[in-house]
Amino acid sequence: MKWRSTPSLSLWRTLVVNFYFLPFRQAKKLPIYVYGGLKITKFIGCMEIVCQAAEMSRGMIRINAPSEAPGLGEGNTEIVLGHGKIIFEGQAFIGRGSKLLLWGGGVLRIGNNAFLST
Repeated sequence: MKWRSTPSLSLWRTLVVNFYFLPFRQAKKLPIYVYGGLKITKFIGCMEIVCQAAEMSRGMIRINAPSEAPGLGEGNTEIVLGHGKIIFEGQAFIGRGSKLLLWGGGVLRIGNNAFLST
C-alpha cells in the first residue's frame, strides 16, 4: 500500500494570502484557507471576494485542499497572476495540483459552491 501525506492547514500561507490579496476588512475574517504548499508566481494581480458580509465565513475558500474523492489531485496548486484578477462569488474548493493562470488583464470569476480540481 502506498502511503500518501495529506496536506494540513498552513497558518502562515493562509495569513499571507488573506492579508496580501484581500482588503483588510475581508482579510481579518480569514475567508481563504491554504493547505500544504502553494506556489504564487506573479504578485501583480489581485483577488476579491464578492458576497454579502453575512455570508463571509472563515475557510469558505479552500486552496490546495485535500479532496474526499480518491485519486484527485497530486502536488501543489500554482496560481499565476500576471495583471489578472480572481473574483470569488462564494464558497470554493481548489484542489491539489490545480493551476490557475491569468495573464494580460484576465478576470476569472469563480461562482458559489465551485469545485476545481485536476
